[in-house]
Amino acid sequence: MTIHLISDEMLPFQQFVRLSEQLLPYMDTFHVREKGSSDEIINEKVKQLLQVIPSHQTILHSFAHVAERNRLRGVQIPSKEADLLEGIKEQYPSLQRYRSVHSLEEAKRAEADGATCLVYGHVFMTRSKQGQQGRGLQSLSELVETVSIPVVAIGGITPERVKEVASFGASGIAVMSGILRATDPVETAKQYREEWEKCKSL
Repeated sequence: MTIHLISDEMLPFQQFVRLSEQLLPYMDTFHVREKGSSDEIINEKVKQLLQVIPSHQTILHSFAHVAERNRLRGVQIPSKEADLLEGIKEQYPSLQRYRSVHSLEEAKRAEADGATCLVYGHVFMTRSKQGQQGRGLQSLSELVETVSIPVVAIGGITPERVKEVASFGASGIAVMSGILRATDPVETAKQYREEWEKCKSL
């Protein structure tokens, strides 16, 4: 049962690094999600984060070669790059392969192609997906029951919703704006951790 923090491109990356250092006691995994950047810029951002976060707790979206170069735990492959998954498995076997999915069919294909973990969402309505209804807890449960690899739930998950998300089978939760745009990110992260720890004893 793990808590993942994902970088927000609306937040300057140096600020994300500073916050990550403060949030390290409460988060298990940190995701660098910076679209539209060059290899060189992504590599530099990863190196900045690694000054405060261990490489084994760091996941990079796309850029598998950069993840391998910096000995990160893994890479997250978005839906639009789904066809790259099998190649990444063969070329970078040491990397864990997280795959973003939005449906049961996507999830089954991702597992067959070699994903080691799925990130499924968005479960609830979220600020990053304005006007789009969440896929709901029942669809999360169906997906968890269908695949044999861990599923991390994402999208609109507040501390108050942690227990019900866990009860529907999620192996972890991923948060972005819920923490990074909170009035007090550290205190909010503590709340997520406290709620998640309660779930371990259920």
